[in-house]
Amino acid sequence: MKPSYEELEKKCALQQSKLAAINELMNVVEKASDIAKAGIEELQSQNADMAVQLANAESKCRELAAENGQMLRLLTDISENHDEYVNADEYLYAGVPMDYVSEINTYVSRDVDAENPFKATDSFLAEVRAQGVERMIEVKQQQLDGMHPDTFAIGAVWDSIRRDIYELKVFAEILRQEAAQ
Repeated sequence: MKPSYEELEKKCALQQSKLAAINELMNVVEKASDIAKAGIEELQSQNADMAVQLANAESKCRELAAENGQMLRLLTDISENHDEYVNADEYLYAGVPMDYVSEINTYVSRDVDAENPFKATDSFLAEVRAQGVERMIEVKQQQLDGMHPDTFAIGAVWDSIRRDIYELKVFAEILRQEAAQ
C-alpha cells in the first residue's frame, strides 16, 4: 500500500526538521571549531613568545656564567700565585703580583676607564632592583585602590600616593637605563 499524501507530507516535514537540527548542529560544530582554532593559534603564539623568553634567559645565563668563570679564573690564579709571610707582629700577610692587582682593579673598580667586564651581571642586578621597585608600585596601587571614599583628606592622600607611584616608575626606568650604559 502506497502512503497517502498526508503521510508523505508528515515524513517530509519530519525530514526537514531533522535536516534543520543537523544544520544547527553543524553551525554549532563550526563555531566550536573556530573557537578551538583561535585557541590553538593563541597557544602557539604564547608558545613562540615563551620560546623567545627562554632563549633570552639561556643567553643571559651563558653571559653570567662567562663572567663568573672569568672571576673564578682570576681568583684561582691569585690563590695559586700569592706569597704568604708573617711580619714581626706575627700577622699573616699575602703578597699578590701587581699584574693581578691591576686586573682586580679592572674588574672591581667601576670608576676606571676600562670597559665594564660585568655588563651581564650589572644588567641582571639592575633588572632585579627595578622589579623590586615595581613590586612597591603594586603595593602603592593596592593602597590607592583600597582607599575608602570616606577616608580623611582623601584628595591629599590620593595625590600623594599617585605621586609616589609616578616617582617609583621613573626610578625603575632610571635603574634600567643605568644598566644599559
